[in-house]
Amino acid sequence: MFATQVIFGVNGQKYSFNSLYVRAVEHSCNIVMLPGAPECVVGVTELRGEWIPICDLNIKFKTGVPAKPNRDIIYVNYSQGCIGCLVDMVHEIGAVTEDIQMKLPTILQSDETSYVEGIVRHKGELVTAIHHECVLTPNEAAQLSAAMKSLLKKKQDEQDALLAAEAAKKEAEEKAAKDKEE
Repeated sequence: MFATQVIFGVNGQKYSFNSLYVRAVEHSCNIVMLPGAPECVVGVTELRGEWIPICDLNIKFKTGVPAKPNRDIIYVNYSQGCIGCLVDMVHEIGAVTEDIQMKLPTILQSDETSYVEGIVRHKGELVTAIHHECVLTPNEAAQLSAAMKSLLKKKQDEQDALLAAEAAKKEAEEKAAKDKEE
C-alpha cells in the first residue's frame, strides 16, 4: 500500500506521497493568483506548458504558520489532472518499512482529515501518508475546476486575440507590398 514515498515536511511534521503519483519535485516557482480558487489554492504555475494549480499544505493542514520563502513543490497526479503541493521542504524519496503501515484510527477520521491515507514508519519516525486523490475535498475540487476553466478560457481568448492581431498585421503588410508594386 505505501511502498516508496516522497517524504516532506510541513510545519515540522513529516508527511509523504506515494512516489508512483508524483510527477515532479521543484524548488520554488513563479505562482500567479487564481481568482475563485479555494482558500488553500494559492495560485497556478506553468509546468512544461501546462497550468497547474498550487495548494499550500500549510493552509490545507491549518497549521496557522505563515508561509516560509523558497519552499518546494511536489507535483502530484490525480484524477482531475495534476496539482502542485507547496511544502516546507522535501526530505527524500525512500522506501518505508513494512512493520508499520496503518490506517488513521476511525475516531480521527473526518472531512478535515480525509486526505490522510495512513501512518508509515520511515527511518524510525512516524510519517503521515497523504492520499493523492484526497488533497482537495470534493467542494474544493469543484471550486478549483470552475476557477481553472475560467483561467484557461481567458488564456485561450488572449492567444486567439494575439493570433488575430498577427494575421491582421501580415495581411496589412501583404496589402502594402502589393500596393507598392502597382
